[in-house]
Amino acid sequence: MPQIEYIVSEKTPIAIIIGAGYAPAETTFITEPTATQQLGYIVYPKGHTITPHQHKPQLRQIVGTTEVILVKHGAVEAVLFDNQRKFIAKKLLNSGDIIILLNGGHGFEILEDAVLVEIKQGPYMPNDDKEYFDHDISKCSYH
Repeated sequence: MPQIEYIVSEKTPIAIIIGAGYAPAETTFITEPTATQQLGYIVYPKGHTITPHQHKPQLRQIVGTTEVILVKHGAVEAVLFDNQRKFIAKKLLNSGDIIILLNGGHGFEILEDAVLVEIKQGPYMPNDDKEYFDHDISKCSYH
């Protein structure tokens, strides 16, 4: 797997996968500056200090929910769909891999016992946050 893989459907970014071994030599943001979820690797040399700071309150209007999933332990297969719920790809994720889900739909097949760390915008609305659609993800594959 490449260190960073961009999954796109008709110019719409669906997901970005960052391999566990990715380690840039300098600070590098993976997402575009306009993305509603920012993911970057911040690189500093030993002895550097980050000046204490607090983020100013900013009103941000966000439509949709993006998620960052870190595979802490185990192996899973991410099943990705475009915004019309058409199957796009299956991608194997192992311990240390990260996927940021930007658009479309997704599901996961757990291939080994797994612990996933999920980061997304809140607040979470359990009755209104997700719309499930009927796909047997175990049968999703390229023709």
